Amino acid sequence: MTRQRRARTLAGVGLTTTGWWRRPLLTTAAIALTLILGAAGATFTRTNYELVGYAPEFAIWFAVWQAMPVLIALFRPFVGWSAFIASVFVVPLAVRPIDPSEPWPLLPTALIAYLVVQYAVARRHRLLVAVPTWLLGVLSVMVVADTGAERLDAGQDVLLFTLLSAFALVVGTSVRLWERAQVRLAEEERLTEGERSRRLLLEERARIAREMHDIVAHHMSMIAVQSSTAEYRLDGLTPSAREEFASIGRAARESMTEMRRLLRVLRDEDDDRPRTPQPGVDDLAQLVDATIRAGTPVSLAVDSVPPGLPELVGLTAYRIVQEALSNVVRHSPGATTRVGMRCDDGGLVVAVENDQPPEPVAPVEAPRAGHGLAGMRERVQILGGDLETGPRAGGGFAVKATLPLRPATDRSAPADGEVVGSRVSGNAGGTRAVNEETSFQRATSGGRSIGERRGR
Repeated sequence: MTRQRRARTLAGVGLTTTGWWRRPLLTTAAIALTLILGAAGATFTRTNYELVGYAPEFAIWFAVWQAMPVLIALFRPFVGWSAFIASVFVVPLAVRPIDPSEPWPLLPTALIAYLVVQYAVARRHRLLVAVPTWLLGVLSVMVVADTGAERLDAGQDVLLFTLLSAFALVVGTSVRLWERAQVRLAEEERLTEGERSRRLLLEERARIAREMHDIVAHHMSMIAVQSSTAEYRLDGLTPSAREEFASIGRAARESMTEMRRLLRVLRDEDDDRPRTPQPGVDDLAQLVDATIRAGTPVSLAVDSVPPGLPELVGLTAYRIVQEALSNVVRHSPGATTRVGMRCDDGGLVVAVENDQPPEPVAPVEAPRAGHGLAGMRERVQILGGDLETGPRAGGGFAVKATLPLRPATDRSAPADGEVVGSRVSGNAGGTRAVNEETSFQRATSGGRSIGERRGR
């Protein structure tokens, strides 16, 4: 059962506020049942019973008295039960059957009303309240049956009342326990989904940290090697210069040691995957070819990208394109996709956009809130860049990232959680990225099927 379906179910039984329209429906049904039982009870009283010590007009009041608890129990079950039990000590003593074979001490309509009230008490209250009310109801009927009229044999009627009221108690209690189980299950699912989201975000951050370590460690190693060998490679160094180079080498080695220590916290001890070189801009062609072979037409345009890009910038650009293409394949297979990369005054601009798929097909992966865009945002924030994502006007989805080629020391840091339109910068929370992932799924579906595929 999905979470939406479970929410609708709980709303139907009154445990949530989302089913507000169901309350008037239940009220209408309770009013209708009360009127039916009241009218039928008054008719039974006038035809098959006689009033002792009361005028015939009291028949309708007695019938209403024993029918009204049905409506009261909809809002206050215990109050409705109390009102009915009070009637048990009055109405059976005043209303006697003309034929001893007629049901007594409760009329058939009164019995139906009590079963509804007993069910409401058991469904709304704990067993500590529901069971005593059932026992008191049975005892009240037994006392009235024993002392009300010695000439009437009400043993079978009391036994029937006991069994039927016990059945109402069991049904009401079962429904209450089922409702509570559904509430706990929905809460557990919500907590599990939250923990899963946080775990995936932490895993993505850990992977980013590992990749950054590989890049930074390479440069720190170069600094350590060059500073340590400077006195052998360069002639005419003064003692102070040699000491300076030695100090730089020691600082570089200490920094590498600290990075390795921090990396042990992030890296799984059982992770035996090989430490391969990280991909970059030069590997985009292979990524595009693999996507084309998967059945999604992709074009790649790289314009005025200078050689020797910083490794972290190249890796970030590659990961953004990789995740964007993965989203297209998962949520809109077969859609025509364009990958563009160029350099301008703002830095390296990476753009991935896809059209609306030509034909509706089942998506490769069921739509859900993902974390691919969250990973993009994390990577872009590390470089101090900007990320824009959102649906395209003509259908499909677009991802655009601007990555500075060098640290922007004169740029003011964006405010925490700064969001302008679909543009995300600064330290916006993971919820924003999850919402963006959902918008990607909706945009690629175009209001029809989420995935539409054209064979290649």
